[in-house]
Amino acid sequence: KAQEHLALSQKHKLSRPPLEDPLLNAIAELNALGTEILKRGVVMESAGRIEESIAEHERALEVNPQLTQSHINLIQLYGRTGRFEKAEKHYRAVVAINPDLADSHYNYGVLLAEQERYAEAAQAFQRALQINQFNAEAHHNYAAMIEREGRLDEAAEHYRKALENRPGHRLAHFHLGRILVHQGKLAEAIEHFLQTLTPEDEQTPRFTYALGATYVRAGEKQKGIKYLSEAMKRATAPGQKQLAASIERDLRQLETVRD
Repeated sequence: KAQEHLALSQKHKLSRPPLEDPLLNAIAELNALGTEILKRGVVMESAGRIEESIAEHERALEVNPQLTQSHINLIQLYGRTGRFEKAEKHYRAVVAINPDLADSHYNYGVLLAEQERYAEAAQAFQRALQINQFNAEAHHNYAAMIEREGRLDEAAEHYRKALENRPGHRLAHFHLGRILVHQGKLAEAIEHFLQTLTPEDEQTPRFTYALGATYVRAGEKQKGIKYLSEAMKRATAPGQKQLAASIERDLRQLETVRD
């Protein structure tokens, strides 16, 4: 008998039995429907239709309450609209389903940081990194949290790890550059600030200002004036008047100092 069944097993080992259970069929169809609704929600978010996206994500969960990606996305969607209690509810729900999803802890960390709950945010980012050590955003945000506590060497290490996993991370270059300036490592700081100048956007004047000021501190006054002047020209937006005034003040002071 054993030999007979072993022969049958070997004959059919690459085949799968037909799915004839109507309940399992129904569950599979519901899961597929939930995923399709979720995809529509993601498309709406990309189009900036946040409220419609939230509605689709919630509808996907009505179809399949175990759809973890819907919960994860709703943490940040509700966070963006300031509905922190609803965002936290979805964090608790997804952790109950699976506590080892890095994105759920990362999104929750962002939510906590927006509420200025920085110590808790640091713990959430650290948990995300325990699950996925290659998450550049989690490294960057965790570094930002511990930098606030004055743990500069540790923060610099995490900014570097963010850059290892995403070399073009502008904010990681910028924040690491600021720490390096504080540590007196001006040449290395300049290299990182140079990486922040593109693409050109509303952040570029601030990054250019940091580069120019660091050149001045490093004794390269003419390069410093060049980048400070560029930063001044770019800081024309109404919301950057204070930045423009600071750059103008620094330029005036430089003009009164002899080489």
